[in-house]
Amino acid sequence: MVNMVIIGANVGRSDPSAAWVQIRKNGWRGLFVEPLPQSFEKLKQYYSDVEGNYFEQAAIMPDVPENEGLKGYVTFYYNLDLTTSASTISNHRNNLNETTVPAMTLTRLLEKYNLIDVEFDLLQLDIEGQDISVLKSTDFTHILPKYIRVETIHNPQNQIDDLSTHLKKWGYAVLSPDPFWKEYAANHPAPEKEHYNTVYIKKEEG
Repeated sequence: MVNMVIIGANVGRSDPSAAWVQIRKNGWRGLFVEPLPQSFEKLKQYYSDVEGNYFEQAAIMPDVPENEGLKGYVTFYYNLDLTTSASTISNHRNNLNETTVPAMTLTRLLEKYNLIDVEFDLLQLDIEGQDISVLKSTDFTHILPKYIRVETIHNPQNQIDDLSTHLKKWGYAVLSPDPFWKEYAANHPAPEKEHYNTVYIKKEEG
């Protein structure tokens, strides 16, 4: 059973992610997605002692790009001194190195793992600037997380408002405070601030 889908899972236990707390302390299981090969290997190693998780090395994009004639691949840029971060933006965090990775939409990812029309607890995104674009390009009619947790600290308020309007079509509303932050912060020596992420909850019908 998959409890959460983590897009931009990094190396496992990282500053922005609350996922590892749910795995280690609360017994959740997840689908972890990370594009950068170096980080992906560390991610699998971090959770190697826990059965029932799934791992996908891919970039989740608003649409499927074409890179040098190859459909479904995208160029990622990264800094050798900061291999826990990568982006499709070449100058992001002084990224000087590049690699080509598979790419897919969020819908295609969930289709691959049979998570369409399946309820799960948490969809979390931290994908260096593509977060809101991916969510706004997604139809949530058959994608059913209870919570959506997305990094928005670098987005202007009008973009966050546009995302909220998009998600409202499927019954999602902003939830504050972040229900995942307190436990995460209690188990991390230098946690990110609570306001770095926006959390949405799917409201009960009726």
